[in-house]
Amino acid sequence: MGLAGTAVTSPASVFRRPGGEGWLWLVGSLRVPEASLAASLAEIEKTIGRPRRAIILTASASGSDTEHMDLGHLRRWVGAEAPVHALDEPAFPDLAAFEMAILLGDNLDAWLDVFSDTEAEDALLEALGRGTHVLVAGAAAEAIGSWAWSPRGDEYVGALGWLPGAILVAGKAATGDWGPSRSVLARRRRAYALAVPPGDVVGLGPRGEVRLWGEPAPRVLLGLGWK
Repeated sequence: MGLAGTAVTSPASVFRRPGGEGWLWLVGSLRVPEASLAASLAEIEKTIGRPRRAIILTASASGSDTEHMDLGHLRRWVGAEAPVHALDEPAFPDLAAFEMAILLGDNLDAWLDVFSDTEAEDALLEALGRGTHVLVAGAAAEAIGSWAWSPRGDEYVGALGWLPGAILVAGKAATGDWGPSRSVLARRRRAYALAVPPGDVVGLGPRGEVRLWGEPAPRVLLGLGWK
């Protein structure tokens, strides 16, 4: 896993997540070759099986955050009948009908704006609690940490905090150095940065299970105060 910094007893002590019976899956990016995406989804399927009923959620009805994204293999995996719903549309779908909710899109600021309305966040956390699996990819994954780098403000801003103390770096940015996240870690106790390159998978189970998969593998940089 590449934990850097002070040693910890187990990954589960680092990767805290909201309670509930569903798995929380983080994918670096779905903008990968089809064979790579198929391998990523196969790793998820080994743990929870293939979801029979899924819904794809985007941040914006404009489609700008998913433009040029090839969803062909994803749609084949979840079924061509899987609905697509934009969270900035007025009517929120009933997630109780689905085994998995898939959040994707590359516009981080759009995700932070959507989640400023707590209806979307509350509905997703309630679904996760009931046992619906939640998959977040790209910028949607970055939005569930405690802090996220906002392109709009060119700075770290508060995010959802589903993973307490986390800075999530997803997609191509996750293959570089840690950049400005180091300055946040230097000021915060029990914080960490998690880099998930394109196609990599991090799975957080309801009972502290942790699944890490990918090449190059997901990386973790620990901040202050870990034992």
